[in-house]
Amino acid sequence: SLKRVNVENNQLSGTLPFDLGKLKHLEEVRMGQNKLHGTIPSSLLRSPTLTKLDLHGNNISGGLDVHDASTLEYLYLYDNMLTGELLPSVLCSISDSLVDLRLNNN
Repeated sequence: SLKRVNVENNQLSGTLPFDLGKLKHLEEVRMGQNKLHGTIPSSLLRSPTLTKLDLHGNNISGGLDVHDASTLEYLYLYDNMLTGELLPSVLCSISDSLVDLRLNNN
């Protein structure tokens, strides 16, 4: 069963597949430095086994809904086009697992 996806620096374009979050044993997604756009599928953030999500250096847009991202330890979304607010209450809801959060340059 697939646990890690690493396709960084490959000039991939398009949106993130919604079904990626349905992979039952997925622990790590690294898709930084591509040409991905659109929003982050909620199914990916809610994945019960995902510990690392790295989408830096793309054109990801929209808000960031991490309320149910209770297993994430590393969240790298810097150098994208995210909008909206990240409320302290939201950060508190995932702070038990979160080790490293990078949201700069959005």
